[in-house]
Parts: sequence; C-alpha cells; structure tokens
Amino acid sequence: MSNKETQTKYISEHIPKTGGYSTRIFFSESFPQNSVYLHYRDKGGLFHASESVSLEARFPILSKLKTFLLSTEDRIKFYRLIKPPLKPQSLVDEVGDEWRVIHGHKALEFAGKYSEAKLITVIRNPLERAISQYFYVNQRSSSGRPLPEWAIGIETKLSLADYLLDDSLANYQTKYIKPLSWTDFSVIGVVESLEEYCARINRTKKKYRLKKTNVTTKPNFSLNRDFVEKFVEQNRDDYDIYLNTKKQWCSD
Repeated sequence: MSNKETQTKYISEHIPKTGGYSTRIFFSESFPQNSVYLHYRDKGGLFHASESVSLEARFPILSKLKTFLLSTEDRIKFYRLIKPPLKPQSLVDEVGDEWRVIHGHKALEFAGKYSEAKLITVIRNPLERAISQYFYVNQRSSSGRPLPEWAIGIETKLSLADYLLDDSLANYQTKYIKPLSWTDFSVIGVVESLEEYCARINRTKKKYRLKKTNVTTKPNFSLNRDFVEKFVEQNRDDYDIYLNTKKQWCSD
C-alpha cells in the first residue's frame, strides 16, 4: 500500500449478525499491531484487538465443542464452570495516535470525534440476519450466558414468527446506524462478498480466505411465501440498501 493509503483510518460498524467477527480477524491480521481497536460495551468498552482474538477463532474445532456443551442442561452447567472470562485484560479511554481501525457495535459513536476516518460496514440479507439473530439471542438466554449490549431487551420468549414481524425490530440495520444514514459510509459490504469487501478496504487484489466464526446453529424450520412477503414489505428500507449494495458486489 502507498503511504497515503497506509494512513487511511476506518471506523467499522459491526451490525449484529453480519460477519463482524470474521471482519475483526481480518483487521487484526491486515493492519499493524496495536493500531486496531475494538468497541464492545458487553466486554467493557474500548480495547486493543490484540487482546480479543478468541480461542474459537484460533482453533475452529472449539466452536463445535461449544455447540455440543450447550446442547443439554448438564453440559451447560459444565460449560459455565470452564468458560474463560469475556473481558479483555485492559481497557483504554481513547485510541492512540497510531490507530487505524475502530471496529465494533456502535463504533459510529467515534465518528464525530474522528471526522477524518472513513465509515465502513457490512450488511446482510434482512431475513437471514433476523433469523440468525433470533436463534443467537435465544441460545444465549437459555444457556444463562451474558447477552451482548445490543441484545438486551429483545430476549423475550417470542416465537420465530412473532419475532420476525415485531415492529420494533423492523428495518433493524437501518435503525442501527442512526442518526447517520447509508450515504455517510465510504464502503458498504455484503456478507456474501465479505472477502471482496476486505480486499477493497486493504487496497489490494489479494484474495482473502476468511474463517467463519460465531456462526449461529439453527434448527430446521420453514416460512411460507405469504409470511416472507409480509416480512419484506415491513423491512423495505433494509431491503432497498441490501439489494442495491449487493448489485455492486455480486455479478449474479
């Protein structure tokens, strides 16, 4: 990368269930050490990304083990006993001069302070994202595991259908970036083309091979056509930005 490109700073908004953990690993592997910061309130706030790479990211087999341990009440009790602390060792009040990336839930809170930074994010098919969020929140609630900040208040025992059509959750992605709008972003990616998105951020033709992490396990279910059409209509803002963005990345 050129010197000018090397100095580019990014504020990366991690909208829940849009590949944010995979993107986090990309930033950690592609930018200088200690230049990447993460912002997650459920982990305490702002901290260096070098402190946050989970064992599951390093050893994907552990993700399967965790799924197994969360499958029954007895195994859940055992999981709680062996689970390592969630919070990083040290939090920081603000980023250092060397910072290049701030990534996380509500990272946009830093946009006003660092107006020179480019705003970037990834979005997802609204229905797929909502379904993934539903099962993610329910699995964490049933296991007694702490909910991330964004999930507090939506962990009620709704059915999948009721959850998907809940008015307060409609156009979730568009609401999540408020008070900003989609036109404020320099780059918007889609989950289907996440590797291409990372290549654009890093100004390279290199083909990234991202590992899928934090994948939500979902049981078999079906939604009829009328229901899906109702969901699409109720989430028109999210679908408009998603479909328009997808055209930029996917030739099909």
